[in-house]
Amino acid sequence: MKSNRCIDRIDRLLALVSKLTRMEPLSFRQIAEEHNVSERTARRDIHKIKEFFPLKQSDGRWQIDLLESQRRHGLLANSLLQAFAENLRIEASCLDAGRSDPHLVDFAVRYHRLPRDLGEKLLEMMIGDQNAQFDYIDKEDTLSHRCIAPVKLLHAQGFWYLIAYDYDRKAQRTFRLDHIRNLRPLPGLPPLDPQIRQRLEKIRDPWQQSDAPETIRVLLYADPEAAPYLRDVPLHPTQKLEDPHTDGGAVFSYTLSHPMELLPRIKSWIPHLRILQPDSLKKELLQELEIYCRQ
Repeated sequence: MKSNRCIDRIDRLLALVSKLTRMEPLSFRQIAEEHNVSERTARRDIHKIKEFFPLKQSDGRWQIDLLESQRRHGLLANSLLQAFAENLRIEASCLDAGRSDPHLVDFAVRYHRLPRDLGEKLLEMMIGDQNAQFDYIDKEDTLSHRCIAPVKLLHAQGFWYLIAYDYDRKAQRTFRLDHIRNLRPLPGLPPLDPQIRQRLEKIRDPWQQSDAPETIRVLLYADPEAAPYLRDVPLHPTQKLEDPHTDGGAVFSYTLSHPMELLPRIKSWIPHLRILQPDSLKKELLQELEIYCRQ
């Protein structure tokens, strides 16, 4: 188990990285005052961050070195950097493809299991508005042939996913990259309709459905230990504070198109979260826990 000191440092580093990716300059004194640490500790934090982010110093203030990043960046930079940032609960919408560093790319590849060659090919197709075809092995080990327009790469729960439009099924589909085989271009089809592409590009979770006919409203109670953290670090982009309790807990609401957008995150917070509604989500969680206990 990590010590409190280690946990405090991780939280502090995430807060500093969040500010840097929003282009906010930082000084050792500012870090020390805001986080109640010594300037020596602040210096160590900045040097640790420099292992993954290219930083430059000006007038005693540190910020991301955009020119150096643009000189070094590769094709995968934007997807890797956004995935890295999202996993730290950092808003990455302000980042562009030029703001990256080989150390960060290596970090993301090493820890986030990206099939690099496949990722490169898919990104090339996305940039060129090319359609693709491949063989796909689903979770039941069934092999199928897919004809798709690739739109977006996302990382979640330790795996990389492709958000795409499936021409045969005439609908959005999500594919795990490590289940894709024999990727190749698909000539002869026109580029994907811009309106469909725009809808798919807004997806932020592999299980989110852009064309879902209905949405699921979820209410969660967070106990006093979890509620303060969730206020700062939402479980889902749709999170809203519904009812702050006097005991320090709170009720939060979420709007989903699929339970898997939230269920894995709820599991990671057991026993500090309680599902208030819907009953179907409560039952799904209980069934999974019963299966786990039997195993």
